[in-house]
Amino acid sequence: MDDRRRPPRVQGRLTFAPASDEEFLRLFRRIAVGSLDEETRRNIAVKGAEATARDEMDFYLGCPGRREWWRVAHTPDGQVAGLALPSATPYARNVGYLGVVPEFRGHGYVDDLLTEITLIHAESGAELITATTDTGNAPWPRPSPAPATGLRRSACCIRRRWRRDAETEAPSPEGDRTVMKGGSGRAL
Repeated sequence: MDDRRRPPRVQGRLTFAPASDEEFLRLFRRIAVGSLDEETRRNIAVKGAEATARDEMDFYLGCPGRREWWRVAHTPDGQVAGLALPSATPYARNVGYLGVVPEFRGHGYVDDLLTEITLIHAESGAELITATTDTGNAPWPRPSPAPATGLRRSACCIRRRWRRDAETEAPSPEGDRTVMKGGSGRAL
């Protein structure tokens, strides 16, 4: 991508680098332990951390996203803080997977990981980036409930559209739209 079209990189608290499949597998395993993600917790209870990590790795390797987008996040002193996996579906680019290792949780690194994923997608021309999480995962954005509906929230999807700036041709966000889906699949 031409530097004039590249979104600005902000000096963050983390640095990002590619890594081997073996390193990503180790990180999937570390991140799964103590995860707030309901499906991850359920899978660990049934089949253990090793099999859960292998299944996650295999799933993302099979997605339409590019393996070369994947990054490991490091703190300024070189410690591994987490991973960021930009991915894709047949319909749009998405966050895929991100996670912080247990010893660095609670420091807001999820924001750095999400920013890196967003920038990778924007640099490669994505106009729509989606993300999903279960609503019990407290560090993720939690829009207010819709009390009158009687529906249980089961997913949150954040959509960000990008447009090209007329002067610089760099991608810039048009805005976010949060869609809440309830048990019936209706938007709340």
